Amino acid sequence: MSSSIYTQLLGPLRQFRLLTLNSSPTGPTDPDAAPLVGTLETFAMDNPSPFQPSYAALSYAWGDSTPTASIALSASPSSPQYHVSLSSNINFFLISLRRYTRLRLGAAEDNRPPPELVTLVLWVDAICIDQANEEEQCSQIPLMGTIFGKADQVIGYVGLASSESIRLAFDLLHRLVGIERRKESVAGSEREGIEWSDQKWSKDRMEAAIRADVTPNKASKPTLVWKQWRAFMQLLASTWFSRVWVMQEVALGQDVKILCGEHLWQWEWLEMLVMGITKTNAMDLLITIAGMKDELLGDEVVNQCKRGGLQVLNMAMIRNGRAKGVRSGMLELLGWSRHAAVKDDRDRLRGLMSLATDWDSVDTDSKSSVEEVYATFARSIVRKEKFLTLLYFAGLSRTAHWLPSWVPDWRVERTIDLLAAVINKINNESYYRATSGSEAEWNVTSNTTILVKGYSIDKIVSTGLPFSQVNLATVQQKSPLAKIIGLRDWLLDCTTRANAKIDFQSLSGREEACWRTLIANKTAMDETPPPDMEQKYARCQEYWQRVVSQWQGSEEQLAENWALLASINNDDAAFYAALVSAAAGRRFCVTECGSMGLVPEEAAPGDVVCLLLGGAVPFILRRSNQCWTLIGEAYTHGMMDGEAVPADRHDLENFILH
Repeated sequence: MSSSIYTQLLGPLRQFRLLTLNSSPTGPTDPDAAPLVGTLETFAMDNPSPFQPSYAALSYAWGDSTPTASIALSASPSSPQYHVSLSSNINFFLISLRRYTRLRLGAAEDNRPPPELVTLVLWVDAICIDQANEEEQCSQIPLMGTIFGKADQVIGYVGLASSESIRLAFDLLHRLVGIERRKESVAGSEREGIEWSDQKWSKDRMEAAIRADVTPNKASKPTLVWKQWRAFMQLLASTWFSRVWVMQEVALGQDVKILCGEHLWQWEWLEMLVMGITKTNAMDLLITIAGMKDELLGDEVVNQCKRGGLQVLNMAMIRNGRAKGVRSGMLELLGWSRHAAVKDDRDRLRGLMSLATDWDSVDTDSKSSVEEVYATFARSIVRKEKFLTLLYFAGLSRTAHWLPSWVPDWRVERTIDLLAAVINKINNESYYRATSGSEAEWNVTSNTTILVKGYSIDKIVSTGLPFSQVNLATVQQKSPLAKIIGLRDWLLDCTTRANAKIDFQSLSGREEACWRTLIANKTAMDETPPPDMEQKYARCQEYWQRVVSQWQGSEEQLAENWALLASINNDDAAFYAALVSAAAGRRFCVTECGSMGLVPEEAAPGDVVCLLLGGAVPFILRRSNQCWTLIGEAYTHGMMDGEAVPADRHDLENFILH
């Protein structure tokens, strides 16, 4: 990349550059084949001048950074031009945006409805930051939040897609969310425009339509409805949705739009549909059907789709919270972004800085290793007196085993929901109170060890199968029957272990303790289980057993039968949803004192159940010489509301975590 166009940016003025793209190419008959031309100008964020340029900020996935094209840039229309190399993704974006804007401007000249986007003044990091200047790159990272926050629009570029795929995904949005389609003629050709129709949309109407769509007898067949859902799942599987930087870029954007090809969609349309899918529990069934019936959607696309949906929900939560004046802390944001992708693992921290209320900067020196950055960040969290919150995210599940067990490895994709994060919606306090609201006590003893006070309560004597094996069987065999067999076997393993060790005064007492343990004594919506939850548990068990022992039909018929349990229309799915929410990433256990629990998959017999002062939930620790290794947080029935806290503080122990 030539750096001749780049002059030094002045740090005190917080300068940044903007690209003005030429929207009227000349030369070839095909406008898309015309060279990209633009000007690059410098502006100051803290300039006292009232002039503030209007611009759109680009949010995109870098992809392959190998140069495939270039743009001719100058400081002004009459200045010398310098060619700057572009990756294929940036090149396609600029061409798509130029084409889209040319069409929209053409409509405006014909006195048609005003265009959604007309500016071609852009902030594109790969162009506006000198990629050959590492010092400039580091100085611009802290400004990105302000750049996206001040932009008139944020454009999320999800890449190219076939016109048929875009049209099908658009049709789904139109049908379920209420977007009106209109035909317009531009330069003698017909094209599609979009507008919002409040009269046609209601949340109940959309959710009812989703329920009607996502049933096996419809979606498992290659109908137009399933083609629309397939196209939408392919859209969600775009790598753009999985980027950690996107959380910041979308959350801070005043007006966010999604560009796919030359089609532009409002962010809120996508947000509403994904939230509707979540509210109706449709995603699990969509993925099951896709795995069985659609060879065009491979496992990677399906998994990426699920991650994309989670990312949309996280961004919606952050964005809507900020609109109400609610800001999130760094640890909370890191928890939400554990499934997101980055090119540099240090970006997991610096990509969220502008959103965090409790963090001004993160030391992400390019000379420091990822592990050193994570350890330094963890020690900073401890200094901010948020040690126990840090522990909830930490544990044995990490890729770098020299990291202390109390330091979270943010590279590990977390599929587990934090028990300690569950909030009682009545009093807005922690749902669990394992240490009765005691104050945490700890002391940093070295760079790698921390002393924390607590109680050793119990010891694990038996552990069941990891719950992840249930979903693994479904992915490998692409069969709902495999999932039902997995669920049946997993529950049978749990109850067998409980029956062999635990001596309750009554059978009903043991069964109640078992089902409450399996769902961590909460619903999927983090609420107290309803009175009939035990009946739902019994019906689920009966159904799974009956299907496995009696099923003689085809896989297609079984997919339809599967809706009796996992379907969005069945009230008995409440226990299944609660089970998945609580057990994902965990395994069942039985303790020496006869308690049942859900513990991290890395837990093993001999590990100790501890109550650390100030903790909302118990922790599993493993002795290692004179120190202890943190395995992770746990649900242990009969210990979650302070029942197991010793009355005498003389029983307090010092645990040195390493």
